[in-house]
Amino acid sequence: MDLNNMITKEVVPRKKVFKAKSKSRARLRLIQSQAAPSRMTFGEWTKLTSSKASIEMEKTKREEREKCGGCEKKIKKSAAVCSLCHRRFCRDCKYFQEVVPIEKHKASSIPETAFGRNDYEKKILIDYLEKKQWNLVYEFKKKLKEMQTKKWKYKDATNSLVTLKVSDTVCKKCFDIIWGDMLYRYRESLNSAMPETVKKRPKCWFGRECTAQARDLDHAKKYNHICEKK
Repeated sequence: MDLNNMITKEVVPRKKVFKAKSKSRARLRLIQSQAAPSRMTFGEWTKLTSSKASIEMEKTKREEREKCGGCEKKIKKSAAVCSLCHRRFCRDCKYFQEVVPIEKHKASSIPETAFGRNDYEKKILIDYLEKKQWNLVYEFKKKLKEMQTKKWKYKDATNSLVTLKVSDTVCKKCFDIIWGDMLYRYRESLNSAMPETVKKRPKCWFGRECTAQARDLDHAKKYNHICEKK
């Protein structure tokens, strides 16, 4: 066997491997130099990247603001803005007509989301109103006056508490939240006027924040949820 051929076969691959490793190291140094320039400290580089992230976030928010809150199309014409969720609705959207002052909304029924979706508590209130021959529209007008004088606060889209006037425009979804809160306040004021079967129920530990009241009818009947969390 030729010894020279054996030496050649062993040496050539090693040179290739060495060259490949050298190229990989060079490529890695190039990437690192592009990611964090040698003249820039780590703190400066971090500040630069966070600044870029902030710009991208603002761009995303701006694009979201330019979209209709109903049909999600880009707003081309003037839009109606909800004072609570701050969503904008374009004139071409079917929800545009629903963004009206609070006092102009229809309050002829109890919203689905009212009372934590507790249908049993809704029925108690409906039965009471029917017995007294009162209607929800009448109570709504009374609550509008209270809203003006007591200046109730609601959480907006940024989770900040805001005071709304009856003339402020809101969308249907946000109106259901406001109207549901009005109904809760009204029902709370009637606790002493409720039948004994309703009054004698023990208070739920989670109160109005209870999540079981919507899915468990037995729990809703057994415990009073017109109260705050303990």
